[in-house]
Amino acid sequence: MDEERAHNGRESPDIGQKSGDGTASTNEGEGEARAPQSTDEGGPQQEPESSEASQRELDELRDQLLRLRAEFDNFRKRTARERQQIRDRASEHVIKDLLPVIDDLERACESIPVESENGSALKEGIELVLKSLWDILGRHGLQEIKALFQPFDPNFHEAVMAVETEDHPDDTVIEEIQKGYSLGDRVIRPSRVVVAKPIPREE
Repeated sequence: MDEERAHNGRESPDIGQKSGDGTASTNEGEGEARAPQSTDEGGPQQEPESSEASQRELDELRDQLLRLRAEFDNFRKRTARERQQIRDRASEHVIKDLLPVIDDLERACESIPVESENGSALKEGIELVLKSLWDILGRHGLQEIKALFQPFDPNFHEAVMAVETEDHPDDTVIEEIQKGYSLGDRVIRPSRVVVAKPIPREE
């Protein structure tokens, strides 16, 4: 019995030492667990720089997107303008070829004697053809240039003769030899006209 007590008494320090060791090891573990906190505490100090860099990248991407959108809009407008120009040029060639036909039909209407047996009906038929032709060409932008009794404008008129007269102001169109036409904002044939000029006065 005494030996067992002595033996138990000797073991108790070992148990206390182990528990002390366990406590020490636990404290060391806690110290190791707290060590990363120092690095975590330093982490938020770097967040503003990261946020600024992200904002700069976002701004650059936004600028690139705006530039791409502007370039695409310009490309779309330029393509539409080029297509319209191609259509206008094609229409211009066809309409130019039809202008002599219009001239012939108008001269035919003026030369038909209405007093003849079929003159009135023939003139009416030609006028209907002219009206239909004008309706079609007008939808494509063809317009007649006003010239008679208008101030002479070299952008729209071509002077083939100048006549001295006191009945009209100087540089006024007093006669239209051939009608002029415009297609949209372009003159495809200027009006051929006679222009008034003043009579020279004797000294």
